[in-house]
Amino acid sequence: VLLCWFQENWKDVIEAASAVTVAVCAVCALYTWRKEFVGKKKIEFAAEFVEKAIDIKGLIAYVRNGYSFANEKKEIENELKKENKFVPNGNVAYLVPKYRILKNDENIRSFYALRTKAFMYFGNSALKIYDVVKSDFIKIKLSSEALYNNSYYNYLNDEKEKQDVAVIWASYNSDDKIDQEIEKVVEELKLNLDPLYQDKTFKWKTLK
Repeated sequence: VLLCWFQENWKDVIEAASAVTVAVCAVCALYTWRKEFVGKKKIEFAAEFVEKAIDIKGLIAYVRNGYSFANEKKEIENELKKENKFVPNGNVAYLVPKYRILKNDENIRSFYALRTKAFMYFGNSALKIYDVVKSDFIKIKLSSEALYNNSYYNYLNDEKEKQDVAVIWASYNSDDKIDQEIEKVVEELKLNLDPLYQDKTFKWKTLK
């Protein structure tokens, strides 16, 4: 009976089987295309993320550069006078790092705009750099203000002053904590995103 039925309906069976095969192939093709598309977007974002991280590292180095800021001091003095915050006896040079951060607010915001996508693609470990950058900028601004205010009131304490100066100005020595922190976190970021370009299995690694 089954044989008779097949002989009578073999064309319909073949057409149905062909339709199923086509559907399966279409689903597989769509999955492959989606995987390739997402993978491409992930690699493109990884490149952008690393580039912005290196830029932020460079920005922190610029902020903490203790050379060639005579023109900046004058600009800060004028700004303070406009806001009626200028004090003749205060050392304006201490405020240079803080104002450099404020002037680069757009670049900093541009880096922070990548935070959500970085989490989506790479997980919570990728956000470590944001914690370091945020902490560094806060410390620099607070130390910058403290040194300036205390220089006016003559409240400078040798030990505290040394600590704050070490925060706002780069020492260019191996014991520069801020430089070490940002260097380590950027290198860890590059270490973990490099496998994406080499088409390896992604797994976050932590530097020791």
